[in-house]
Amino acid sequence: MKKIFYGIVCLLLVLSCVGCQATDAVPLAEDAVTPSASLPDTKIKVYTSFYAMYDFAKKIGGDKVDVTNLVPPNVEP
Repeated sequence: MKKIFYGIVCLLLVLSCVGCQATDAVPLAEDAVTPSASLPDTKIKVYTSFYAMYDFAKKIGGDKVDVTNLVPPNVEP
């Protein structure tokens, strides 16, 4: 039983290391447009389930996010 457990742990460790492996990045030319410049200036939509998470997301995101609370005011989640 221990051998199976250790085998599974080793397999998960190997898969997590392979999943975090860096890819080869192609350097941009000097006259190329950066990816951030080509993105539209839109807000990220965030949906929260209760007020504490709504307040947290609103304070962290500031004006870059559009936060919506799924639970209406004065209602328990």
